[in-house]
Order: sequence, then C-alpha cells, then structure tokens
Amino acid sequence: MKRPELTQILLVAVALGGAIALYAPYLSAHWSISPFGDTIYLTGPLFCDISRSVMAGVSPLMNWSTFEALNYNPHVAPYYPFYLFGWLDFCSATAAAQATDIIVIVHVAIFSITMTSLIRATGAGLVASIGGAAIAATLPNTYTISNFPTFIAAAAWLPLATEGIVRLYYHRQFALGALLLAAGTSAMLTAGPGTNLLSALVLIGLVLTVDTLVRLAASKEGAIGHRLAAALIAAAGITAILCLASTINLFSHISEIIRWTRSGAVVGQAGTTNITEILTEQQSWRDLPQLLVPINLHFAAGYYLLGPAAALLAFLGAVRGWSKPVVRVFAILVILSIVLVFLSPSKVVLLWALIPGLSHTRHLSLVATPLAVGISVLTAHGLASLLYDIPKQQQRSMVLRIGCLAILVASVIAVMSTATLRSVYPIWFLGVITALSAILFAVLTWIRSGMMRRLGAAFLLVLQFAFVVGSMPRFDGTPAVVRTELWRSIEAALDHIRKSDPDPGRIAMHTSIESGDPTDVKSKGRDLNYLKAGTAATYMGFTTFSHYTSPRIYWKFRHEIGLVGKSNFGPYGGKYLLSMVPLPDTLGKEVFRTGAIGVFLLNRQRPLVATICPKPDELKAPDASNLKTPPGQLPLLEGALVQAVIGFQDGRDDCPADLAVPPSRIDREANALDFSIPPGPERILVISMPPYSSWQLWVGGRRLPLYNLREQQVVAFVPANVSGRAMLRYRPNTYEWRVRISELGWVVVMLTIVGVLVWPRLRSNPSPPTPKLNGSWV
Repeated sequence: MKRPELTQILLVAVALGGAIALYAPYLSAHWSISPFGDTIYLTGPLFCDISRSVMAGVSPLMNWSTFEALNYNPHVAPYYPFYLFGWLDFCSATAAAQATDIIVIVHVAIFSITMTSLIRATGAGLVASIGGAAIAATLPNTYTISNFPTFIAAAAWLPLATEGIVRLYYHRQFALGALLLAAGTSAMLTAGPGTNLLSALVLIGLVLTVDTLVRLAASKEGAIGHRLAAALIAAAGITAILCLASTINLFSHISEIIRWTRSGAVVGQAGTTNITEILTEQQSWRDLPQLLVPINLHFAAGYYLLGPAAALLAFLGAVRGWSKPVVRVFAILVILSIVLVFLSPSKVVLLWALIPGLSHTRHLSLVATPLAVGISVLTAHGLASLLYDIPKQQQRSMVLRIGCLAILVASVIAVMSTATLRSVYPIWFLGVITALSAILFAVLTWIRSGMMRRLGAAFLLVLQFAFVVGSMPRFDGTPAVVRTELWRSIEAALDHIRKSDPDPGRIAMHTSIESGDPTDVKSKGRDLNYLKAGTAATYMGFTTFSHYTSPRIYWKFRHEIGLVGKSNFGPYGGKYLLSMVPLPDTLGKEVFRTGAIGVFLLNRQRPLVATICPKPDELKAPDASNLKTPPGQLPLLEGALVQAVIGFQDGRDDCPADLAVPPSRIDREANALDFSIPPGPERILVISMPPYSSWQLWVGGRRLPLYNLREQQVVAFVPANVSGRAMLRYRPNTYEWRVRISELGWVVVMLTIVGVLVWPRLRSNPSPPTPKLNGSWV
C-alpha cells in the first residue's frame, strides 16, 4: 500500500481542523448553538423527562410531566441511542442547551463519516472524500438545521441512505445498496420520527431515479430494471420492520396527531402542507447572492450559503466529472435545487407540496439540504482533480477560466453591494477572502505540479472555513430567557410551591404569561408565553397542563387547551395557577407573589385520582362491548351515566375521608401511577389522565376495566371489598413488541451489511498454503 504524501496528510489535517475549529467551542459552557426555541421549550423538557425514566432503569413509555404517551410522540423515538438519554442532563434550560450541543456534535461527526462514505461511493479518493465531507459538515445549512436536534440527527443518516441509492443505481450492488438504503432511511425516521428531512431523501432519490431510468431506456437493459425494482421493494420492507416502533407506529395515530401552524390546526399526514408558508420562503433570481455571501436571512429549515471556495470547487468537480454519470447526476441535483428555489414561478414551487415529509413539507428551505449534499459531492471531485500532476499534453480548460472569472465577479459584487450581512467580519474582509479564493483557484487550475496543487487546495479550504466561521452566529451558553425577570419569577414561584406543599397537584399557567420581560427591550426571551413557561415546571419535576409541543395529540389537548380560557383546572387535578394578572376570588386565592408572578390556590380542586361513593346500585359499570371506542382511546361512556359522573365530580356525594384514595405518586420504575384504595363499598374513580387505550388498572392484584369520560379523563368502577395497592400502568403492548422486532431487525441488518462487505474480500483473498512437516509448501 502506497504511503500518503505529506501534502495529502496536510490536506486531511486542514479539513478535519476546520470542522473541529467550528464546532469545538460548543463543548464549552460559554457558547451554545441554539439556546432558544425548540431546544429549551420542546426537546429540552421532553428529553429531560425521558432521561428521568431511563435513569429509573425502565424503557420510557410516558412523559410523566405532561402525560403525553411517547408512542404517540412524533418528535423522538425514546430508544434512539445517540440522544444519550440518562447520560446528559437536560433538566434546566441551560443544561438542555449544553446537552443539545453535545448531541449536535455527535451527529455532525456521524454526518461527516456517512458523507465520506457517500463521496467514496461516487468514485472520489479517500483524501478528497474527507475534504468534501468536512465542507459538508461546515456548510451553514448543516449549522442551521443543528438548531433542531431531531433535524441534525436525521440529517446524519441521510448520506447513508443516499449511498444505498448510489450503489443500487450506479454500481449495481443490489444487496448492499438495498441494505444501506433501508438502514439509512430507518435511522433517519428513528432519530426524528416525524422529520421533514425525508423530503430531502425523496428529492435526491427522484433525481437519481429519473437519471437511472433514462440510462436504462437508452441501454435497453430491462433485466437490470427488474432487479432494481426488487431491491427497492426489499429496502422498503426492511425499512418498515426497522421503523415499526417509531414512524410506522405513528401511522396508527395519524388522525390524532395535529400541528398548529400560523393558519390554524391542520391534521398531519404525509404530503399535507401549508401553501402560504411554502411561498413565504420562495426566492427570486435577485436573491441568488445568498449562495455566495452570508446575507442576514433566517429560514425555518435551511440556509443556502455555500461560500466562494466551495462554489468554485463544486464548479470544478462538475466540469471535470460531467462525463461520469454518478457525478453528473449530483450536478443536476444542484442545478435543480437552485432552479426550484430561486428561478421557478409559484406554481412550480408548489410542487414541493407533493414531496412526502411525514410531517408537513411546509418549508421550502428544506431544499437547502439536498443542495448541500450535491455541492459537497461535487466539491470532493473538484478537490480530487487538484491532487495530482497535470500531464503536459493535457490542455487547460477554457470553461474553467471563464467560470472562475464569472464566480469571482459575482461574489465580489454580491459581497460589496449587500448591506445586511450575517457576519462577524467587515464587508471588505469578506471581499478579500472571496477575491483570494477565486485568484488561488485560477492559479491551481493553471499550474501542473501535483504538490503545489495540493498545497493550494489546502489553503483554499482554509479560506472556505474562514469565510464560513465568520458567517455563523454564536450565542451565549446561558439562554437569554433565563436571565429575564419573568423567568426568574416563575422559577421562584415554583420553588415556593415545591417547598411548601408536598402534594402540589398539576401546575397550570395563565394566559397572561405572554410577553416575557417587558422591561428588557434587548431580551431574546420576550417570546415567552404561558405554554413555554410551563417547561419550567417540567424542568423542576412538576406535572403541568401548560407545555409547548407540536404536533399535538388532538383529543388529549382539546380539553386542556379548552381549559385555558376559563382557567378551570381545579376539577382536573390542578391545584396551583401562576398568573401575571389578578384573578377573581371565584377562581382561586393568591397565596404567594414574586415579581410579576402570583401563585393562586385554585377552588373546586379534585385530586389526580378522585373518589366518588354513589348510593348502592346507583351507578353500575356498563358493558364495554356496547360502547363506542375512539381510535387509541378507552371505551367512551355515554348518556345519563356521563352526566351522573360529572355531577359527582362537581362535588356531590364525595367519599368520606376514610374511604377516599390517598394522594397518588408517579412510580417511574413501574411506568405507573401508584396509589392505594382502602376497604369499603362500591366506589368510582375519576382519574385526570388522558384516556389512552393502553392504561391498565390493577387493584390488589386484580385488573379492573377502564372507561373514557368525555375524551378527558379515565373512569374505573371499583367493586365492594376490592382494595389494596393500586397501579395505573401504561402498557402499550403493540408498541413494545414493535420495539423488540425493530431491535432484532437492526441486529440482523447490521450483521448482514458486515457480511456483504467482508465475504467478497474473504473469497478474493484465499488463505496462504500450509507448510508440510518437512518444511516444504503444498
């Protein structure tokens, strides 16, 4: 094996060093990639509660802070290992931001490895592939989608799925290609079950598929087409098995998953989209400078900046590799992505709505991810063409000179004429980097010495990384919202409740908590509202009505969101309500105040497990087989029985203290709500939990049937003399066996991939001959 030259080692060191220089600061508590938004209001509290269950030694099944069933949750598969549940601390806003940075860096590293493998599959050498992967990892689009941990986690596996398609279509490695496609797609859908990034894979797959169909039609290789179709069907089947407990599981709840968009509630399903949001992100030809300069724009799910050096190297790779089908198709992907976003009329842009994304494919900026993948592949091939000597007989390309000049002029004009840049550098400095990149590139395409070209390529990467680092926003490691007076007041109020009441019930936030700290104009925490404020309760270990999540389980949130208007939380297990405005005495009494936040003890309180003692034979358990059972829920009580239970719930005929259920507690080790039922006559339990069909109530070793009260609460009829320890367990049996099948499927697929890779090498390298006893060889 030929040893790498020093200049090749230097090039690899620069590539890896650039990526490390960009992301290493975020391992420090002084900086954070996204100390705001979903990091601290959505995934932070969710991951906090999941980690608590993991540390209790059980498989997470329920978010015990918000009573969201995790098998319904579109954001995360709680068994995905690279979220490091139980290892990282997510249980404060600051801790969540720091833990997310670690998750991001882990997945950027995975993304770099999978991109290197993908680029190698397109025919580039190892050194060029590492360089292209480093550029992919440091492109601003990668940094932007890192604001959402589930986005970057899904993106980390996108190149693996793409490599599967490449090996199927361009290498005709049917078994390996199908396995990689299935493994990559399944990893994407497990890391982010409702990820919009599936749309990136679909777009890449469509372009590669059309190109392959054209080539097959031209070559008239029908048999190959049949084998490709069989491999794709096999990949789809394997994906379904590997995703049984994540995305595929959500399809059984798809009618209940809801996303609240700016236009209102839209039931989530594959392909559904909000047209207004897509056209909001549509660009025009005047916006093309976004590709070359860090214009101060903020898209929801991507960023188009490439940087001058990456654009030049990609142009070189496209020109040099156009004759190779696998390189040409990625050049077409880049062109198509740019045309779709910047050069298409609205009616063409709306075709994006037809791309499936499981959640809404509502963000056109998602196109930035396939654009980045294509650019990185082309960049690697551009680097590859700079690693070796140019033979004297080879003519220098006039196309390259013209293209270089065009990109130079466009970049300098764009930099110098753009006023609102997102850069820590002054405009003139960006212009200098751009000009140096173009001049160096032109020189590299002219000189013939391989060593000088490799040195120049290394310096070109340095200029690319320098340009990109300056365009990346950096944020303080402490989220701005936790420094606001309002957030501190909320935490102080919750701390008072925790210290003064051992049974605080379920915490609620009043809608008056809406504007953050109104006295701090510069505060980035001013988007704090009552739902986001509820995350503070989760971080501190309370159960809460108020929390930010999307998409939502409609039938669970319908009554909880409905309660907000009347603040009628008391009968549903609520005890304390935090508010920024005075509340009427009919609702509750203020018991504590700190800053702008008042703590109100609610009237009409009912415990989480309320006990009703009807007269003998007054209320009997109905036959569940005669009741309507909504999807995913318990049998729904009907008619007069509903009104009777509601009447008792309003305060009539409560049980005496010696017959009532004592305060309940959450038992994470059993994934259950634990309480006890004293001996006594027939009683009715009204449990303020969402009526999931997977609840099981066990009392004294006996399982009791459960019913659904108005799609809001759980009702149980307890026979006379049934008493003892009671556990309301969450047991989604279908979900649990799906997890086991998926786990077994992953083991089989990984072993098969290893076998497919190793077996041909074993066959091509037979064992050496064995010596005879006399020392001669057979």
